[in-house]
Amino acid sequence: MPGSSTPHRDATLLAWVLAALVILVPLALWGNLRDYTLAPKLLIVQIALVLLMGSWLIGTPFTIYLSSATLPAICFVFVCTVSILHATDPIAGLLEGTKLWSGFGIYLVVANRLNKTHIPGLLVAITSTGLLISLLGIAQYLGWQPFKLPSAGLPSATLGFRNIAAMYLIQAIPFGLALQALTRSTHQAWLASLATGLMAVFLIYTRTRGAWIGLTTGLLLASVLLFAAARS
Repeated sequence: MPGSSTPHRDATLLAWVLAALVILVPLALWGNLRDYTLAPKLLIVQIALVLLMGSWLIGTPFTIYLSSATLPAICFVFVCTVSILHATDPIAGLLEGTKLWSGFGIYLVVANRLNKTHIPGLLVAITSTGLLISLLGIAQYLGWQPFKLPSAGLPSATLGFRNIAAMYLIQAIPFGLALQALTRSTHQAWLASLATGLMAVFLIYTRTRGAWIGLTTGLLLASVLLFAAARS
């Protein structure tokens, strides 16, 4: 991550696009489509990718920062891309590939252009979105559905299926914990506590045991690594 050397205007545009991305993608839903969750979410991701790549490529100066995670990411993307050639359904394989390539493109832009000063704002955006989604999901579980959100398995909020909701939650909860640990604002600390608690409740309501195990294992591993880093 380039840090404070990133030009202010480029970094601000990047921060706004990323904030819109982490808010709109989980919430995007179009009930008139057959695939009412994936298609609108993927469209938003790819629009954001175009904006982010444009900002990066025309930014001054144009730089490429290779972090320790870049080479493993490139290898993973390469192996997955080659595997599409052997897919039973190449069209479905290409669709999966577009999700992977879009995510990798966003990773490259973030690793090269994000300013560290914008991270707290992104934590607030992710945590606030997680709070809203959790309220919708908990309401669904309790039988109250004021918005009649389509779902293949309740409770799912705007994610379409409870397992997908659980996958989102185990990624959002650590950001809520990070906001709670890093913020100096009382309001943000209350937001983080409320959102993290409700996301945990919604995660339990999804009845997805694999997500429970994954989150617990991930948090334990992160705690061990942080403890080891603090002692070194």
